Order: sequence, then C-alpha cells, then structure tokens
Amino acid sequence: MKNVPLFSEEEYLLAMRERIDELKARKDQPRYKYADKEQAKVIAHFIDRGIQWGEAAFRIRDLQIPLDSIMRILSDDLIRLFWISESEANTAEYVKTIGSEWVKMMRANLEKGYARIVHKPTGQNATAELLPKLAPYVFKGKPIEQIAMQCGLGQVYEMPFRFGSLSIHGNTFPLHDATEESEQDSLRTLPAINAFLKAIGQVVDDYPERRTTPDDILRVLRITA
Repeated sequence: MKNVPLFSEEEYLLAMRERIDELKARKDQPRYKYADKEQAKVIAHFIDRGIQWGEAAFRIRDLQIPLDSIMRILSDDLIRLFWISESEANTAEYVKTIGSEWVKMMRANLEKGYARIVHKPTGQNATAELLPKLAPYVFKGKPIEQIAMQCGLGQVYEMPFRFGSLSIHGNTFPLHDATEESEQDSLRTLPAINAFLKAIGQVVDDYPERRTTPDDILRVLRITA
C-alpha cells in the first residue's frame, strides 16, 4: 500500500469510530435491516462483520499482531463482499460454499470417530449409514485468490491479505520485536483498517447499482493513486 501521513493514535481512533458508526447506520437501512433477498441478507452479514471487527480493532488499538490479523480478515471480507455484490449468482455460490464448509467439518469429525450419529429410537450408531448421504452437499468453492482475481481485486489479495496472513499463521518472527519501535507499527495498521472499513461502506452504499469499480476500491485503500 502507498505511504500515508502518520497522525496520532487518537486521530486514527476517532476516524475508526466514525467508520464503525457509519456502518451501523447502514445496517439499520430498511434494505438491509428488513432484507428479503438473499444477496441483501449476505451484504448485511458483512456489514455486521465490519462493525464487529472495527470494534475489536478499536479496543486492541496498540496490539500489532491482532491488528494485522484484523486487517487480513477485513481484506478477505472486502474481496468476498465485492464479488458477492456483483451478482445474485455469486451470492448463491457463496451461500452454497459456506453450507458445504459446515458439512465438511461435520463429515471430518464423523469419519475420524470424534463424533457419531445415534438413532434415538434404537440407540444404534447410524454414522456409517449417514456418511454417504453427506457427499452431495460437499461443494468445492473458489479459493479467495481466484475470487480476488475474478473481481479485479488481485492487488488486495497480493498485498494486505498476504501480509496480514503472516500474523494469522504465526509467521511474523522476527517482524515484530518486543521493542518500543514495535509500538509504532500499530500506527501503520490503524489507517489500513480504517481504509478497509471505508471501502466496505462504499460497496454497501452502491448496492444494487454497483457503480464502484475495482480501481475505486484500490484508491480508497491507497494501493493506487
């Protein structure tokens, strides 16, 4: 991402509070609060995620590793939200994919013997009978990198997403030493989080017209001029 002027922590947190409150106002809009279409319901879901991750960043304002992780999560959310807002077909694929993830988690635990299905009337273990019936519900969805490239946000994946992934997977050693200098790192992540919250709000505002382009998103994130 492009260099941005550094302000005080208080200024970044004030901006973050404004971004969070703006998302809360959007969540209360009738088209999302009383959504009857699946696409609008999924967008409302991502609004709520933006609010909660923003609140989390606000509270852990000086903890660098969690802030990097939140930045990565928000980059993932932004990519998926932008892709979902493109079409109802993308929304249906997203919903099908997350349903599949629940089934895969259940199937893995059943196959490894960590859980079992019991037929209540007889008390018999019905796991072996059920397992084959789960197969039709397992769906191989698109990986996030493919989604990012498809919707024009490949740079978001290659830059903030990949960088934030280092913290999520414990691969930050020795990026963040326990020194006073590391305290300044948070001042470099707070504006990035603010930018992601702003970009999410812009996508939300444009639904269903979809005026926002990938270049618009990259400019909000200061990845391009």
